[in-house]
This record gives sequence, structure tokens and C-alpha cells, in this order.
Amino acid sequence: APSAVFESKIAARLDATGVNGMVAMRAAMGLAVEKARAHGIGIVGTAGSVTGTGMIAFYAEAIASAGFIGLAFSGCSPLVAPYGASEAVFGTNPIAYGLPQAGGRAPVVLDMTTAAAAFWAVKRAAA
Repeated sequence: APSAVFESKIAARLDATGVNGMVAMRAAMGLAVEKARAHGIGIVGTAGSVTGTGMIAFYAEAIASAGFIGLAFSGCSPLVAPYGASEAVFGTNPIAYGLPQAGGRAPVVLDMTTAAAAFWAVKRAAA
């Protein structure tokens, strides 16, 4: 299970100890919401997971459903070449946010990649 290698009232860094990225992100999300409930903001990072995080909108939406603005980020290995280059130097590095809505409405959620195509689209194209 992920364990804290740094922790303050509003922030933490978790060592994922080689677990699945989704397990690490879920632990980080839960701790961030716990800190936000107690102090108004919660920032938690992870390192050391061995797989991808899956659809990061899941985490941003869950945070927004708890009543907070949710931001989720993920990095990945180089898969994308810059314009005009032939060597991959950038990851697809997804970004998601979730914004809570009044009146019990579903959160507004955006999940995007910083590349022209998401990780699995790049992997399918390479196959």
C-alpha cells in the first residue's frame, strides 16, 4: 500500500511502493480530500507506481463530488515527438479537472492529454 514519505497539514507525497497506478491515485485522492475537509486544501503527489493511472477524470470527478475543485495530473514515458522531430521526448501527460456544481448537479469534468493523441491511442497506432 502507498505510504507517506512527506506529510504536512495540507500536503503529502506518497511512495506507491510498486503498486498499480490506480491504487496509488485512489490513495492520493482520499488523502487530498481528507486534508481539504480539515484545512480547505489538499495536495498529494505520488511516485513509484508500476502502471498507468487509468482515466484520471475519475479522480477529479470524485474530488468535485466531495465539494472541492479537483485537479489530477499524470506523467508517462516519452511517446510523442515534438513537431518536426522523429524521436519521442514527451509523454502524453494527461490533465483532468473537476468542478463541483450547486443543486446536486453533476460536476463539470475535463480529461485531456497534452499530446495530439492519448497514451492508448499512441500504443494502438504503434501496434
